[in-house]
Amino acid sequence: DSSGNRNVTAMQSYSVNKAVGEIALLINGTAGNQTAVYGAGINVSASTLYGIIILYRNGIEITSENHLLRILGAGDWNYTAVSSGNQNYSSASVTRWVYITKAMPTLTYLYNGQTVNLTLTYSQQVNISAAANYGIAGLDRGNLNVLIENSLNVTLGAGSYIYRANITGNQNYSDVGYRYYNVTISKANQTAILNINESSPIIYGKLINITCNGELYRNNINITIEKSLAKLLGAGSYNYSCKLYENQNYSYDDDNITFMVNPANTTTSLLTNPISPIIYGTASNFSCSNSVGLSANLYINGADSSVEKGIDIIRGAGNYLVNCTSFDNENYTGDSYQENYVINQASQPIILLLNGNNANLNIVYPQQVNASYSGANQTTATIKINGINVNIGQNYTWGAGDWLVNYSAPSNQNYSLHEGYLNLTINRAS
Repeated sequence: DSSGNRNVTAMQSYSVNKAVGEIALLINGTAGNQTAVYGAGINVSASTLYGIIILYRNGIEITSENHLLRILGAGDWNYTAVSSGNQNYSSASVTRWVYITKAMPTLTYLYNGQTVNLTLTYSQQVNISAAANYGIAGLDRGNLNVLIENSLNVTLGAGSYIYRANITGNQNYSDVGYRYYNVTISKANQTAILNINESSPIIYGKLINITCNGELYRNNINITIEKSLAKLLGAGSYNYSCKLYENQNYSYDDDNITFMVNPANTTTSLLTNPISPIIYGTASNFSCSNSVGLSANLYINGADSSVEKGIDIIRGAGNYLVNCTSFDNENYTGDSYQENYVINQASQPIILLLNGNNANLNIVYPQQVNASYSGANQTTATIKINGINVNIGQNYTWGAGDWLVNYSAPSNQNYSLHEGYLNLTINRAS
């Protein structure tokens, strides 16, 4: 220039590097990896002061979810925030991890609405319920899948049972191991009922009818086929038993009755023909009978005379004790009946005769006298004149006077004494 100065111009280049970009990546407000149980809310927020922020989860862009609360499934989740940067700041990225563990589901396992082992009596029902709030509930009985019975009333036979329930988890819920309950079903009591339509004892001849709700025995012999049938029992003692046998679900029981059948009474009859008394020489006939046909013996004066039953016999005069006796058998009692039977002596029909006439005799000495008789005498007859025996039918000359002529035929077992007299008058001769 005019002052003598000289201008010199020089050119230099400068490089200004971009500053490192800045990113804030917070998980639930924390700048670090997070672990949570499934179901917990996860809020991921990514921000930058320089440029545009882009948010990735497991490599998938989810910027639209930035700052939003999300429920993540169980697993490992990679969150990466990327800042685009600007003129002065470079792009940048930050990675955080979220670890979601499986949640534990709840198993609701009830026995008849309770959470204790059960002891029941057959036929009380069992209601087993197994429910899972998440996952799938399983229900087994003795390793047999009985899920179809879940929450249903079920009748089990007597015995011991082990139930178990579990939960099979899924992506977000873990498995729940087996829980066990015991069910004991005791045998139910059963009641045997034995009924007989008559009260013991009865008399033979009456029918009985027996009912039983099990198997029927008489004197330890099975007579089930006779139930509810009219039955005629012989006299005796009978032990009836109605038995309900033990089975899977019921215990044993029996009902017992001792039943007596007494023999029936009978009547024995004696028939005498003709009726007592009779006169010797008339045939008599004794017969015995029993009201139910029992054998009857005939006894006469204590001696067995059964061979004479129903036979006409001329018996000697006398008093007879006639007895008919029948004897017991299984079902009937015997009986005895007796009566006195009288056979009176027969008379001896002698007709007294003096000189052939049945009249007092009045003669004159020396007329003869002949004392005799007619008729059928059964004993030896005697004739006495004034106590002196004379020969029957012989003529005698007797002195004058009044004489008593006695006729006598003595008695024996069958004939009575016969006595009589006639008056004999012998007048003096003139």
